[in-house]
Amino acid sequence: MPCLYFKAYEGNEWQTCSINSAKHICEKNKLKKDISPKKLWLTESFRFYSNKNTPQNFVSEIIPKLYRCNVSRLIISQQYLTFEEFLFLTPNVTNLHFHYVYLRYGIGKPVEFETIVSSLPKIAIFK
Repeated sequence: MPCLYFKAYEGNEWQTCSINSAKHICEKNKLKKDISPKKLWLTESFRFYSNKNTPQNFVSEIIPKLYRCNVSRLIISQQYLTFEEFLFLTPNVTNLHFHYVYLRYGIGKPVEFETIVSSLPKIAIFK
């Protein structure tokens, strides 16, 4: 089964990549702001790589459009997330890579490292 991830975001476009054993295909797509909430279901892997034009809350804007997140591998760079969003994305995560990701409670204080780790019961790799 192919894996889909968000590779880049520029202006109002994001690039999705699909990987299977034989091919690695990337293409730019218009971000559909009109996707109904709760229509997307993430499985296997979710990768979001930011660039200098990516809003720092872009992943937060995707989450309300998700029905479920069952990924085992989660990679996110340069984003701000609430602890509630983090919990939604990570119930089955075994492999977590965060690059300049800021977790906070609501709009308040940062989430403690011990709280993050204790919220990941299946974690094997954490970078």
